[in-house]
Amino acid sequence: MSRGKRPEFIRKRGESLTRTAKGNTEIRLLAQAEGVEVMRQTVAPGAMFYLDSAEDWQGFEFIYLLSGKLAYLGCEPPLYLESGDYIVRHLVPERSWFRAEEGAELLYVSSRPAYEVMREEIEEFRKIARQVEADEYTEGHSRRLERMAVAVGEKLGLPPDRLADLTYAALFHDVGKARVPKEILQKPAKLTPEEWEIMKRHTVWGREMLEKRPSLARAALIVEQTHERYDGTGYPHGLSGEEISLEARIIAVVDAYDAMTTDRPYRPALPRERAIAELRAGAGSQFDPQVVEAFLSVLGEYERPREGWFDDDMARIRQRTTFLRIARSILRGGDVPTIMNQVLEGITRYTSFRRAALALYDRPVSPEEADQAQLVRLETAGLTPEEEARLRAQPLSPAQRKQALREEFRVGRSFYIPHDRWPWRELPGAARAPSPPREEIGWHPDDILLVPLWVEEDRLIGLISLDDPVDGRVPTAEALEPVEMFASLAALAVLESRRRAELERAVQELKGLSLRDPLTGVYNRRFLEEVLSREMARAKRSGKPLALIMLDLRNFRRVNNRFGHLRGDRVLREVAQTIVESVRAGDTVVRYGGDEFVVVLPETTLEEARLTAARIRRRIKERDYGIPLRLSAHTGVAAWSPDRDAGMEELLAEADSWLYRRPLRRRA
Repeated sequence: MSRGKRPEFIRKRGESLTRTAKGNTEIRLLAQAEGVEVMRQTVAPGAMFYLDSAEDWQGFEFIYLLSGKLAYLGCEPPLYLESGDYIVRHLVPERSWFRAEEGAELLYVSSRPAYEVMREEIEEFRKIARQVEADEYTEGHSRRLERMAVAVGEKLGLPPDRLADLTYAALFHDVGKARVPKEILQKPAKLTPEEWEIMKRHTVWGREMLEKRPSLARAALIVEQTHERYDGTGYPHGLSGEEISLEARIIAVVDAYDAMTTDRPYRPALPRERAIAELRAGAGSQFDPQVVEAFLSVLGEYERPREGWFDDDMARIRQRTTFLRIARSILRGGDVPTIMNQVLEGITRYTSFRRAALALYDRPVSPEEADQAQLVRLETAGLTPEEEARLRAQPLSPAQRKQALREEFRVGRSFYIPHDRWPWRELPGAARAPSPPREEIGWHPDDILLVPLWVEEDRLIGLISLDDPVDGRVPTAEALEPVEMFASLAALAVLESRRRAELERAVQELKGLSLRDPLTGVYNRRFLEEVLSREMARAKRSGKPLALIMLDLRNFRRVNNRFGHLRGDRVLREVAQTIVESVRAGDTVVRYGGDEFVVVLPETTLEEARLTAARIRRRIKERDYGIPLRLSAHTGVAAWSPDRDAGMEELLAEADSWLYRRPLRRRA
């Protein structure tokens, strides 16, 4: 039996053989053997995916919905799948589309190496995404564009396959800018005519980069048309009206709105109302009027859900009710990682913040002592794998943590540090420098908001860092109240979970001490009955044999008589260590009494046990015990199989009899 070590066959929540991720979609390979794979996939709300027909896949696959809600888009109205429903892949007649109505967790069982196929596809997209994310604006812009464009496409009735093309085209519409020189792409002033001609080529470059991949061929054509104008005066081909694909016309409208309402190096963001007026003015010339109206009709739906949490009293009541429901679930119990992930999911789903990180410390501290606490765990939500890796590599240092929790930054029970008031030179976990101060009010990408997990009036056990509010606002103390309440409840749950874990450890340690021999550290005779009973029951279930070695030392009394009992105790400890080192991790060594030991060997034949006994005898004899006396041992071996009627006592008696037959045979 292994001591203090979790068996390899047990895996904890969140562990996997390997994982890959794209945005908020993650795939974990849980197990694989003989061509069969078991995977868990998380799908972000609103994300779509398809399953090809069984004929195209040519393998067995079973998909079980663990949590969340999926919509099957192959019928009208859609068919909804909820937790407990499942999909049998070999019955899928044709390519079938699904959309995650809520964040969903899927369990896959596949008879083909599906994980590698998925991983390669995701890696392909991530290579493109890294080219898209040439600067911070382009990265966030592409993600916002993807979400809004799909909402407009659904409003206009695009079928699932075209929505998928629209998704990729929106996400990668700026990929060609990777070939535009940075001095042009990020120029803070108006471009010269020559620079503008270079900039305009990015749509053609984007199409060339994407069309190399068959799955993105249609998206590539859409990308090339995203800067055509409805009246035919756009680029690169001067297409007009319905010569431009509907997907490209959608992206043109959404792209323009997001560009107008976002800060750029050469100008500040326009107010929402001004941007809407510009879209209406461009309808019929720059934009398709039908698309403009569809966009404006979904704009409120897109921006309202999470902004609305803070916009009226009823919304705040709904939010607090939701947090209380989640908090009750958390307080019912669970390990610390599970609690942390539930907290992050609650915040990113039910507040305006789309990205969050939760840092947990080794003990409660006051803000003034924040530099003395040690970071013991960090969990995130809404971050890309690259962002998470960067944050883990460079979290808030103890000194920065203390500086951030100064009274001058306090908002309610939280701490807000504007980008132009950092008490340090660089933003932790980020590879960008602070932007210059701005006159207008609003959330800046480099602002920091920290919500402590208070466990007492002035002591905290962790910090939640929030970022990327969908409403673009700096939160008020009133708006932060429900988040702070939720964080405090989570802090209590973390403390309670730690106390339970410490109590369980103490109980196990106490139990372990009661079952251990205090001199040698191996198990004592009291534990032998328990382990034999357990291993015999396991052998009956598996049909595999069980063996036993009984051992005593020859002439050990001479050690005590010549060198004293203290030296004899040390020799016994070394003998026990030698036995432990000579057997497998799953075998159990017991001090039976005095200088006698028993070794229980699961799944071991009589012949294998004899070889193990010989190895133990040889190593005991070869070891140097620091005394001018060479030790040796007698061993007796017995085996038990499920078809035998003999019980525990008979097995011990048999080993004991062989133990004493051996020296008799040797003397004879």
